[in-house]
Amino acid sequence: MFPAGEESFQLQIPKDVAALLSENENLCQIFQQKFGCQTFVYSGDTRNNRNAAEVRYLKRLNNGITISVWKDDLTTHRVDAVVNAANEKLQHVGGLAYALAVAGGSIIEKESKEIISKQQKVDPGDAVVTSAGSLPCKKVIHAVGPIYTSYQGNDAEKACLILKKAVESILNLCVKEGLKSVAIPALSSGIFQFPLPLCAKIIVESIKKWMSFKHSRDLLTEIHLVNNDDPTVTEMQKWCRQIFGPNDKGEVMIDKHLGNVTLVIRKGCIEKEQADVIVNTISSDRDLKQGEISRAILMEAGGQLQKDIYRAHKISKDILRTDAFNMNCKAVYHVICTSWIGKKSEEALANVVKTCLQAASDEKMKSISFPAIGSGLLHFPKEIVARVIIDQIYTFANTYKGTNLTVNFVLYPGDREIFEVVEWIFKKKDEWQHQSHIYENYNHLPSVPFIAFQGKTKEAIMEAKNWFEKMLMIQEKCIIQDKHIYYFGDEDHRDLSVIQNFYSVSLKEVLRNGKATLEITGQQSALFAAALATESICCRVHKLYAEEAEEHLQGALVQWHCTDCPAVADNSCSLEKAYLSGNTSEKIEANGHTFNISFSAMTAEESESGRKYEIERQALLDQDLKKMRKILNNEPYKMIQVDEITADFKERMQTFKRANLKVLKIEKIENPLLKIHFDLKKENMDGKEKTLYQRVPAKFCRLVCRAGFQRVYSQPDDLTCGHGIYFSENLMKVVDSQSKYCEDDLFIYIFEARVATGKSTHGSSGLTTPPAMSSEPLPLYDSVTHGASTHVIFNSVQAYPHYLITCSGRQF
Repeated sequence: MFPAGEESFQLQIPKDVAALLSENENLCQIFQQKFGCQTFVYSGDTRNNRNAAEVRYLKRLNNGITISVWKDDLTTHRVDAVVNAANEKLQHVGGLAYALAVAGGSIIEKESKEIISKQQKVDPGDAVVTSAGSLPCKKVIHAVGPIYTSYQGNDAEKACLILKKAVESILNLCVKEGLKSVAIPALSSGIFQFPLPLCAKIIVESIKKWMSFKHSRDLLTEIHLVNNDDPTVTEMQKWCRQIFGPNDKGEVMIDKHLGNVTLVIRKGCIEKEQADVIVNTISSDRDLKQGEISRAILMEAGGQLQKDIYRAHKISKDILRTDAFNMNCKAVYHVICTSWIGKKSEEALANVVKTCLQAASDEKMKSISFPAIGSGLLHFPKEIVARVIIDQIYTFANTYKGTNLTVNFVLYPGDREIFEVVEWIFKKKDEWQHQSHIYENYNHLPSVPFIAFQGKTKEAIMEAKNWFEKMLMIQEKCIIQDKHIYYFGDEDHRDLSVIQNFYSVSLKEVLRNGKATLEITGQQSALFAAALATESICCRVHKLYAEEAEEHLQGALVQWHCTDCPAVADNSCSLEKAYLSGNTSEKIEANGHTFNISFSAMTAEESESGRKYEIERQALLDQDLKKMRKILNNEPYKMIQVDEITADFKERMQTFKRANLKVLKIEKIENPLLKIHFDLKKENMDGKEKTLYQRVPAKFCRLVCRAGFQRVYSQPDDLTCGHGIYFSENLMKVVDSQSKYCEDDLFIYIFEARVATGKSTHGSSGLTTPPAMSSEPLPLYDSVTHGASTHVIFNSVQAYPHYLITCSGRQF
């Protein structure tokens, strides 16, 4: 989604690149982590877009729950939770399970293994929940259905009971997790060989039975039955109609509430509409036999309509109003249209849609139905028709304050192209949170592929674009320089091997002189894809490294105690992480037993015996980190842009100007965890601090704000003081000393840091810790120096990132 008030940019790309990017589930993760940007790729052909979801059945029930049947891909379906048809060991090796695991990324596999390590298996009829990773949902619910062939003869009824239990487990988990919408496939109907008609019947019946009990149903308001093959979708439709009643709105594609306006996009015939107003298109001579829509409406209404139109009331110059006669509506608005002549026709279309909506409002109508005006014999481009009508409905809804009005956009079922175009526009409008400043950039649906970038600042967008364009220009070799390569584990190296074999490239890891690079060589067509896949591994390691650093800092401030069962407290980091996340409970494994932790009761209950132990959280400081996190709305840190009129900004601008640097933006960093550690460390030294600077590559700036300064985030060209964390008092030296490590950046990013240098001595190459202060191995110096301005620390908590200052470059 593209949030309000953010910057955006659109870049045209080749079709083969668009196709590759559309298949890359890690693309969003790469841009989000490197530059804080979000991305969207358009292939240039709406008919080839994979996200063409169809609603085949929709029913709003009196209890406030909507049940619907969809033909769609669960890996792209947008709900709070999707359900995976899992096996007992949560081994995602085939079918839907494999597809979800691949699309969601390694987190699904990781958390699944953690669940199995704690409880050995998930029994048939039960369900568990994991994170969703890169999937467009919040959670994945893994439900284990019965293997039908394992139950013969009279035991077949037992298989039915297990399937019912699985559905109930899913819905109960939704309520427990606070989820409002869930997508459920036909559990057990695949390789578990449950007969499809019986499977569909049991799932729908189980949902209705669950609804009859008093669960906290107000939490779960949408249940989607989602499958990607017609036979299964048809069975689900059939049983929903039998159990819940007929479809509410025919073949609904999209149903969206926009304040007091409900927009419904569906397939149907305009002349059969049951609405207060139907919109018709007619020629200037008012002959209703001209044009397919007009002719169909005339046949439905009867010959009296043709007579009435010559004495019709004029709503405006181009819109006439008549009675409906034999039709299922109160009135017909007849729009006089001429053939497409370009921009003027587009403006005229926008005006008639706006006028029709206003007229319906003035007449206090409850519903109005539009066809795809002008898209037939008048030769209006279908993408223009779709965009203009949807835009005008949204614009009208933004200011409409009357009673509820339903606006139907009715698409002729035989016109596949128009409803594919409508669906694409509406979905992208919804993904981008209906922000007109983005959507209005598209005067028409582009015929060429593009990638769109969205971020909080134009600098972030420009960095993302710059990096992406350089990736596109790779010819024979791609070199990725990143010290995190030192921290690659077995899983990361296995993934590199897969990339090398899959794309037929050569991948070489070079670790030398404190620097780390990955060199990828091969054919250009494969090189780009392999480089993206490798970058996604680096991003994964970046994230894990920052999380581990953060957990270490958290664990150092808090001690968890369990006097009667000390093994529980061995999970201190996991307990603290769950506690700070606001969880009310957590499951942990200790000494081969599973314990249910209650943070409200501060108890640990052993699952097998039910015995409870008291636990205690002891903060080592008066400050409560959880309260501080609440101030930041549960975020680990915040970046607050400094206003240009403030003294803080003007003072730093002058300082940087003297170093020939032009300041574009200054952001103040608030990170309570880092600040607590810095203050403690400073007081344990001499209580003094220096204001120093460090240049960091764009891709690591957010990680510094989160986890503090680390050796892997900043790498001077010359390690004269050893392998520590380098700062300088001299801004010009800061820029020059790390020019090679930051050469891919468009802008210069400099942190102003508060650094506790303590007792210092002259540094030397090869140091990994400060030298001893005497012949004895302890105590050690706090930092080392090189010349008058360079200071090097070896403990990250000695520095606090106070401001991030973005500069346009050196000014000479």
